[in-house]
Amino acid sequence: MRYLLCLSLMAAPAFSIACSNANTWSEQAECRNQQIGNEKQALDQAVSTYSATLSPADKALFKNAQAAWKTYADATCKFSAAPVAAGSLYGAYLSSCELNLSEQRRQMLEYQASCEKSSERT
Repeated sequence: MRYLLCLSLMAAPAFSIACSNANTWSEQAECRNQQIGNEKQALDQAVSTYSATLSPADKALFKNAQAAWKTYADATCKFSAAPVAAGSLYGAYLSSCELNLSEQRRQMLEYQASCEKSSERT
C-alpha cells in the first residue's frame, strides 16, 4: 500500500494536470505518450546544447554520464512501477516516471548549460 501511495503521488503531476481533458484510458495514454515525446525531444535538445559548451574531453565524459543516467532512469522507473507490474496501470506508472525523470534531467542540463555560459570551464 505504501508503494502505491508513493507511485500515485509521483505519477499524478506528470499527466493528470496537462491531460485533464482526457476522459478515457486510451485518451490519457495518447496524451501521456505525446507529453513523453515532447519531453524526450526537449531533453535531446538540452543534451545537445549542454554538450556544445564542453571541451572534447569533457564531451566524452558527458556522453558516459548521459548513458549512465539513462540506465539509472530505466532501472528506477521499472523499480518504481514494480508494485503494479501485473496490473493494467503498469504502463501508466512506467511512462509517468519516465516523464518525471526526463523533465528533471532536462532542467538540470539547462541549468548547467546556463552556468557554463557565465563561467569558463577549466
